[in-house]
Amino acid sequence: MTVFADRLHELLGERLVGVYLGGSLVMGDFIEGSSDYDLLVVVSGDLSSADLSRLARCTTTS
Repeated sequence: MTVFADRLHELLGERLVGVYLGGSLVMGDFIEGSSDYDLLVVVSGDLSSADLSRLARCTTTS
C-alpha cells in the first residue's frame, strides 16, 4: 500500500489530499489471493484526461 500511495503522490503531487483504505482488509475479513483492496483517493481540483490515463496505468501495474 505504501508503494501505491507513493506512486499516487508522484503522479498527483500536492493535488493528492488522501488515500483511504476500506473494505475487508480494514474489517479483518481479507482473504489473500481472493479479496481486493477498496481505496478512496481524494484529490483537490479536477483531473485531466491525461491524469486519469496515468492513474489507470498505475492501478493495473502496482
